[in-house]
Amino acid sequence: MKALCSLVLVLGIVTTAIGRLFAGSAAAQPAGKVLLVIRDTSAPEPMAGDVPVMDEADVMKDTLQRAGYHVDVASPTGEPWGTPGHMLKVDGKLKDVKAADYQAIVIPCLAIDSTALHPDLDRVIKAAVKQGRVIAAQNGGVAMLDEAGVLAGKTFAISDEAAKTIKTGTRSGTGVVKDGRIITSGICPTMAKLMKGAVDGTPKLMETLLAELKQAK
Repeated sequence: MKALCSLVLVLGIVTTAIGRLFAGSAAAQPAGKVLLVIRDTSAPEPMAGDVPVMDEADVMKDTLQRAGYHVDVASPTGEPWGTPGHMLKVDGKLKDVKAADYQAIVIPCLAIDSTALHPDLDRVIKAAVKQGRVIAAQNGGVAMLDEAGVLAGKTFAISDEAAKTIKTGTRSGTGVVKDGRIITSGICPTMAKLMKGAVDGTPKLMETLLAELKQAK
């Protein structure tokens, strides 16, 4: 009888341990995957210093990770980006990215070379829109959406200066704007520091993105 009780006790302990193991594994699963796209130059623009790395790209990545999302960082070259004091590790090259692997694509402002749309970014943006993925872009990133031709018929946010280059869509100030699955912001951290009264849109942009991702589940 004692042997039977001991066996039952052991089986109970093992069952509980296995249950906790599987529960732990399930809890460890990411909420989804998000792609963060950054520029292919080795450092931010001189006027910006560490700001695009610390206050924009890093904040975006950290916010998503704290919400349970796995974040991949990609650039055209796949090289680390930032300053000697604050480097952002890159996980891969844009040419290897499949938009279908991600729930959302995030395109920061000065973390993007907004002087010309890279062909690999063009492909990723168009594929993301076609496949119904969420896109969150900030100022220079919004300009890249326009270059990719996905702002036609959309309402968006962008700064006064960057708005001069936009060819399609309807601008609605600089605050965060959501139109369908495209979310935009017109004020990045660098601009917020340079412009009196401007408010960095990064936190609100990420908040709106997370809300959209939660609703889409």
